[in-house]
Amino acid sequence: MRWERGRTQARDFKLDWGTLSVRSGSVDGSIPGDFRAAGGIVLRREDEEIRGDNLFVNAKDGTFQIDRAESVLLPFRLSAAQLERSTQGVRFTSLRLDQALPGRSELALAARAGRLDAQSGRLTLQGATLSVLGARIATIPRLTFAVGTGARGSGGRMEMPVSFRQSRTSGFATGLRLPVPLGANTAALAVWESTTTRGEQWAFDAERALYRGAGGRRSFFADGDAPRGASPLDRLLAPPAPSRLPVAYADILTLPDLIVPPGDPLLFRVAASAHRRREFARRGAVVLVSRLPEVRLDGHIPLGNGFADVRWSAGDYREENVLRSVTSSPRTQVVARVAAPPLPIAGPVRLQLQGSGLLHRYSENRRYDVGEARIALDAPLGNRNAIAAGVIVRKESGLTPFLFDRVEAGTEGQVRGQISIGSVITAVAVRFDLRQHRIFDREIGIGWKGRILEPRLTYRTLGSQIGFTVAVPALSL
Repeated sequence: MRWERGRTQARDFKLDWGTLSVRSGSVDGSIPGDFRAAGGIVLRREDEEIRGDNLFVNAKDGTFQIDRAESVLLPFRLSAAQLERSTQGVRFTSLRLDQALPGRSELALAARAGRLDAQSGRLTLQGATLSVLGARIATIPRLTFAVGTGARGSGGRMEMPVSFRQSRTSGFATGLRLPVPLGANTAALAVWESTTTRGEQWAFDAERALYRGAGGRRSFFADGDAPRGASPLDRLLAPPAPSRLPVAYADILTLPDLIVPPGDPLLFRVAASAHRRREFARRGAVVLVSRLPEVRLDGHIPLGNGFADVRWSAGDYREENVLRSVTSSPRTQVVARVAAPPLPIAGPVRLQLQGSGLLHRYSENRRYDVGEARIALDAPLGNRNAIAAGVIVRKESGLTPFLFDRVEAGTEGQVRGQISIGSVITAVAVRFDLRQHRIFDREIGIGWKGRILEPRLTYRTLGSQIGFTVAVPALSL
């Protein structure tokens, strides 16, 4: 190593600084200031690693640029001819996101150039090409979407944009779901379906986080949750925040959750929705529900290992049954839910307790209120195997004009199970009316676990619904 007027020159350079590790054939530079490295560049922090040929870092503003960059975050490999990170975001040329594991490529995305904006979270790709199983699916001259939002379905899972389903009410339906970029802290999703018997159905949902607590994974590519006022160098070297715990279930099924899962660490948001004739399966009938539109305010507050949720919503609703009779009314809803921390019982078995209240107000001073208590035992068994059973007790008062608001069972029992054998994962759920001693809803789902993609097929007896989607678990929350 050689020092000259505050500059450093070295060969076979190695630096370990907290969670950051740097390796290079040679370096020339100073801190604070800038330095250059060449030959065998390796930047490593926790399980994230970037390799390249030439690296330039400006320690004053946190900018770095690397040529022929390659990063592996299993099961993906990200490569670019040139990658530049600054406080404004990330720019790159000749980008390719591909499978890092051996075998036939299941999913690949290539782009001539692109930019990830740090403020809005928008990723803009120029000349983007999507390939599935080695076959080119689409080439789009310019593609813009919000990273981490919009494309996710229920449970926070990432899905391919095209889906198919069959139901007794709508016949065969082909669907398209696309994220819509709206700006920083804002997520939006547009869904459109063409059905053989009920025409077009669509939905647009948008939400904006008013306040979001710290959480998530830090990366070389974004400052994430760095402390306010931290220097660019501190943000680059700061350790990653703890990631969210893995979930026990693969979320194949479409049935409502037995126990409502916790959300973000601390979140307050405003949302708006507009739906047209979306199919809603309820006991006794399947209805088409339209929101024209609806606005919502909700918050999630952690309470130790438990949590509390509060939601207010208001909008004009329209419900159409299979006989095409229509019910319309303004609707206001308030939901409050409290969940106790899971209580260990024996081994992996946990006791879950949740209580909630739902208040509904309609036109002509009509009201419908529901109190609900949930108790369940669940056992995550590892490797995506799990079992759960519980009871939901509901007490209702008043009358509702809408079938979709009506309680399906005053005392409901539910059993859910999931087993993973090799590349096949199977999930089953059964719902019972314990007062009438009868089963009123069942669902089975089968998924095939590829290296990246996970096709899923479900069948639900309520409404005779068959669904097919392709999830991308590696890109899911």
